[in-house]
Amino acid sequence: MLLGAVSLPVVAAIGRPTAAADGLPLAVIDQKALAEPWTAAEFSFELEGDRVPGIVVKLPAERWYASSLICPHAKCVTRYFRDVTVAQDTFDVAAKNPVLGCPCHFSVFDVANGGKVISGPAPNPPQQLTVEVQDGKVLVWK
Repeated sequence: MLLGAVSLPVVAAIGRPTAAADGLPLAVIDQKALAEPWTAAEFSFELEGDRVPGIVVKLPAERWYASSLICPHAKCVTRYFRDVTVAQDTFDVAAKNPVLGCPCHFSVFDVANGGKVISGPAPNPPQQLTVEVQDGKVLVWK
């Protein structure tokens, strides 16, 4: 199988992302950068003393998905596959929308359904985060 190249706009969080324990969001992203369905932004945040990658995805119908990008199976970093055909070919999965895919053991997570595992050995979705939109900013919380 060939892992396809994926184009993902990476949007820097405004200010320095900090732990939610500080009472601040993990990431603050300009909503304009995530205006279209299936656009995404990556960020990093602190989790149990380590910096880990995260993602927020604008879903259709003004819904949002946000999670860690760490696969719960073996702690590999997942990738966002916006192109459904690439996801289907890479992971041999019947994906109907963009997914997160783990290149280590081929777990696939359905971002439209809360990161539900749709393929592979992962026991559960990546750690889910909360999204709130305020004053043109997308706030991601633990």
